Amino acid sequence: PNVAEAKIEERTRAEILKVFEKQPGVQVVPFPEKPNQIPDRPILGLAVLQPENSMGDRKTLGMIDGMIREYGSSGRTFKSALMFAVADDDAALRDEARKLLAWQAIKDEEEDTLDDTQRTQLAENLKKAQRDLKECVWRTYKNVVLLAKDNKVRVVDLGLVHSSQANSMVRLIVDRLRQDGDIETGVSTNFLVRNWPPAFTEWSTKSVRDAFFASPQFPRLLDGDSVKETIARGVSSGILGYVGKSGTGYKPFIFGSGLGAAEV
Repeated sequence: PNVAEAKIEERTRAEILKVFEKQPGVQVVPFPEKPNQIPDRPILGLAVLQPENSMGDRKTLGMIDGMIREYGSSGRTFKSALMFAVADDDAALRDEARKLLAWQAIKDEEEDTLDDTQRTQLAENLKKAQRDLKECVWRTYKNVVLLAKDNKVRVVDLGLVHSSQANSMVRLIVDRLRQDGDIETGVSTNFLVRNWPPAFTEWSTKSVRDAFFASPQFPRLLDGDSVKETIARGVSSGILGYVGKSGTGYKPFIFGSGLGAAEV
């Protein structure tokens, strides 16, 4: 029985990884158990928790909170960059994986003894079991957890999810969070002006970019480089000045004249 349990776990995890296929702009981190297994970078990260770390387990949200705030022995800088995909419950997943493995065992052990009708039936059952397990992953991983504007973890319930809604669960999650305003493809120059840190007269371009992944007050950016577009537009339209710092003065000093995003 132990072998069977290990096989069920292995099969379930393999199917989860297939459903959470990588997408541009999002780094998928499979089954982290400690905060330092999730990189601390200014890029969107989606951590897919193990099925047993489900919403049904009271410890799960506390574990997520720790992973968001910590990184190794220090605090995490890019807290806002992190999102978590969390299973509702792992019982159904294990059940579907068990059924699939049972049909697979019959195929491996008894296929030679079956007649054509039975073989056709077996192939159909196997196919159905594979489809059922895949759909079960989509249905089960319907919770996304991230840092809300008030700096507390927030759960987004994706509702009834199935595989025909997107080519990958990652795509589905990104699309939903974009609808909610949690993820943006870009921001306006006015947004930067409104959210300018009061203590700064100057704000380094790197710090501007980093703020979108570090501060829950800011929306997450699908591509951090889109900040360059925002800055270039602001400089060209005379809202922002773009300068280089050299010793005592500013050089170059660009304001109100054309600046391309590639130059930022």
